[in-house]
Amino acid sequence: MGIAVVQNDDAYSYICNYDLVMHVQDQLRQWVKGNISICARSLFIFDEMDKMPVGIIEAIKPFIDHYQEVDGIDFRKSIFLFLRSAKT
Repeated sequence: MGIAVVQNDDAYSYICNYDLVMHVQDQLRQWVKGNISICARSLFIFDEMDKMPVGIIEAIKPFIDHYQEVDGIDFRKSIFLFLRSAKT
């Protein structure tokens, strides 16, 4: 199971299409659930959160909220790190 890793600024404007945002949300949700199903102590690092299109991160909100399990999967042993670029 994989998710595309995009490293250029053009991709951020490309994902602003609503249908594509919904697709990326579903893809991200399935990727996180799949990885935690394999290893409960997973580490997820989301870099450049300040450039992430609105709505993408909503896909993982149930996993980081105060639930014991979501869809039968316990996410309490996983770690989510959210980074952003420092403005100087």
